[in-house]
Amino acid sequence: EEYRGASPAPRVRAFGAEVFLASAATTAELAARAAPWGQATEATFSAVARLSQAEFDPAAPCRAAVLAASAADLATKTGQLAARLSHPAGGPWPAGDSIWFSRAPRAAGLVYLFPGQGSQSVGMAGEVPMQFEPAMHAWEKAEALGLLGGARLCDVVYPPPALDAAETARQEETLRRTENAQPALGVVSLAYLAVLEAAGLQPDFTGGHSYGEIPALCAAGAIGWTDALHLSRRRGELMAEAARAQAGAMTAVRHDVPSLAARLTGEFSACVIANYNSPEQAVIAGPVAALEQLEARLAADKIWFRRLPVATAFHSAAMAGACAPLEKFLEGVPFAAPAVPVFNNATAAPYPSEPGAMRALLAAQLAQPVRFATQLTQMHAAGGRIFLEVGAGAVLTGLARQTLGDAATVIALNPTGQPADVGLLGALAQLAVAGLPVAWNFLWQEHRTPAPEPKLSAAALPVGGYNLGRPYPPRDGVKTAPVVAPVAAPTLLMSDAPLPAPAPSTPARSAPTHDAMARAHETFLRTMSEAHRAFLATVARGATPGTIASPPAAPSAPAREPARAMPAPPSPPRAAAGSAARPAPVPAPVPALVAARAVAAPPPAPAFDSARVMQIVLETVAEKTGYPREMLEPAMQLESDLGIDSIKRVEILAAVQKKLPGLPAVDAKVMGGLQTLAAISDYLLQALGAVAQPAATAAAIVASAPAFAPDTVMAIVLATVAEKTGYPREMLEPAMQLESDLG
Repeated sequence: EEYRGASPAPRVRAFGAEVFLASAATTAELAARAAPWGQATEATFSAVARLSQAEFDPAAPCRAAVLAASAADLATKTGQLAARLSHPAGGPWPAGDSIWFSRAPRAAGLVYLFPGQGSQSVGMAGEVPMQFEPAMHAWEKAEALGLLGGARLCDVVYPPPALDAAETARQEETLRRTENAQPALGVVSLAYLAVLEAAGLQPDFTGGHSYGEIPALCAAGAIGWTDALHLSRRRGELMAEAARAQAGAMTAVRHDVPSLAARLTGEFSACVIANYNSPEQAVIAGPVAALEQLEARLAADKIWFRRLPVATAFHSAAMAGACAPLEKFLEGVPFAAPAVPVFNNATAAPYPSEPGAMRALLAAQLAQPVRFATQLTQMHAAGGRIFLEVGAGAVLTGLARQTLGDAATVIALNPTGQPADVGLLGALAQLAVAGLPVAWNFLWQEHRTPAPEPKLSAAALPVGGYNLGRPYPPRDGVKTAPVVAPVAAPTLLMSDAPLPAPAPSTPARSAPTHDAMARAHETFLRTMSEAHRAFLATVARGATPGTIASPPAAPSAPAREPARAMPAPPSPPRAAAGSAARPAPVPAPVPALVAARAVAAPPPAPAFDSARVMQIVLETVAEKTGYPREMLEPAMQLESDLGIDSIKRVEILAAVQKKLPGLPAVDAKVMGGLQTLAAISDYLLQALGAVAQPAATAAAIVASAPAFAPDTVMAIVLATVAEKTGYPREMLEPAMQLESDLG
């Protein structure tokens, strides 16, 4: 069971897109505000969207919005937005590319249009209750009413996926039934209405197409939410009963409506216009036989038409039998004066405020034509400028555009070709660009805003089921591996056959050559050893590498005796007939020996910068602690991060001093107060900079002490700490605490 306590877990944010908004006084400023969107990454994608929504001002002169599905999509659309804003004509702004812009004055007059029967479809707007909590609550409330008796309405609207075409047709037929379609459309529309209320939007006018008048009355506060759904179910049942009593059909025709009305005379007088949808579209209702004759005439005249999948001729005399039962049912439904004007289909005028008159008008609507085109023009004349279709599909959106053209902004919450959640977000973006104040915070209240993952220290270890609570070595000790018996050596079978004689080795006469090479190598090693001892003695006397005089000339290697002529080896015995003569062996060449050269004085030690010092510190810490060098960072604490104690610090410092020539004595108390590898590196760098320059003497020219850069000192400190503690050099960082991080 779902937890509904005071602190529920954040919902998983799985929107198919995010809305990015920008507002400014000029188009140039608007482009500058939107430019950073192109730098967003997948990790910052949602956070950038939320920030843009919080900073958006719907009253600004220039407003723009982008609906993007990913960071790459956002970068592309941001570039397109900038190009259009820089265009001299300020565009173009093609529809359907999810980029919107307006510099028109803030719009007013928001109209909610609710669709009627015919807009339903299996799975309609399914992503909305999945992603928006207000819509989910609306569906839960509707299911609690038990509108379909023993069946669940959500199972009719959102059945399991069909496995074949026959199952698909059965599911569509079940939803198409009037007693099911009308309450289903009602719940979808009221779920959308709940989301709009959460976004802080309220209509200035409402209206619907046929059945859509019921949710329109609910949105205006004329009837309650629960009463609207019960009324939807009862209205559908009464219309289904009337359809069974009298057969009929309906056909949509795309033609000039006045000329189409003139055709419905004579043999076609049984047919009537049931829906005046737009100046170029109407729906004709009538008996099946009469409607078939009319369709034949329309086909001959090449006029487009399409038979509608309905049970009978709605909004005609065929529905007269359902009007009285519906009005009686309405007597038990509380009505109130609408908070905003609700335009009706029968008269294309607002509903009256008296409850009895409202009930009579709503009941009589079943048998009267729907004058939707006239209703739209009347709503526009009353001040409606933004027409928003609130419900499944976009049928009314197309009719409103055909009727009003560019005189109004027409938006669908559930446009075709898009997931329902993406369509809803796009509609909200268009409303914001039109200047309406959308409360965007409702999109984030139940979702945790994703933030970029922080950079983890190299010393951080992931904890999971494989290592949590499993210290090594185990408390009960490590089991030793079983002793494996050695594999017995294979027994060699000895043969009594005589072995072949070994090939003759190198003649003994070549031994003097090897002796001479050995003596020369020995002399070379002795010379190198004497030169190295002289260098160490000079260093021990306190001279820097730059002042070391050339060591005394090493004794040259003794002159090698002239090579004595090697006596020719005895001639081999003549080969037997038919055998190849073996060539005489060629003596190996004797390398010429040269006198050992005097060892040159080593070059002065390079200057140490901060990077070099840090490198030495990290390498030393890695060496002494065993931590990998790549794991060490300057900011690591010696105690808490690396477990380095005071004893280990002394070892690290001694190793660093060996690697930093000229480093003066370091105060142990000061070193004890340094908590990070970076602090040690900085301290050593300062100490190297404070070394006094040695005075020049007449005996030798003493070079000045090398200048150590901060980076060099830090490298030496880190290398020394690594050496003395065993931490890997890569793990050490200058900011590490000596005790808490390194111990």
